[in-house]
Amino acid sequence: SAFVWVGTLGMRTLAEFAAMTDRYVAAHTDALQARLLPIALDVLRRHREAGDRVIVATGAPTELARAILAFVAHEDLPVIGTVLGPKYGAIGAVRHCHYRMKMRMLADAGYGLSAPFRQGLS
Repeated sequence: SAFVWVGTLGMRTLAEFAAMTDRYVAAHTDALQARLLPIALDVLRRHREAGDRVIVATGAPTELARAILAFVAHEDLPVIGTVLGPKYGAIGAVRHCHYRMKMRMLADAGYGLSAPFRQGLS
């Protein structure tokens, strides 16, 4: 989240951040596609083919994760990511999707969790 904040100094709105994300993805499409992990994408594909419910929960900003998933035709996957907002003259994490907060954010978004996960949230 510190990297996002530093990279957005002077930005005041999430619209500015979204535009910057779009420019970044457009300028780095080839590099981003090359870095996508083939093993992870294969596992993702197998789960979807098996009919499993797949939800992406990431510490990255939701907008960036959605843009990267679009490269591999998984635009329809639900994505829970770090929530951003104006913060101290830049854009920063308002709710960081990390560790226990990741599970809390999944639950808050309405995705049912098994008992062991629910216990970890209390």
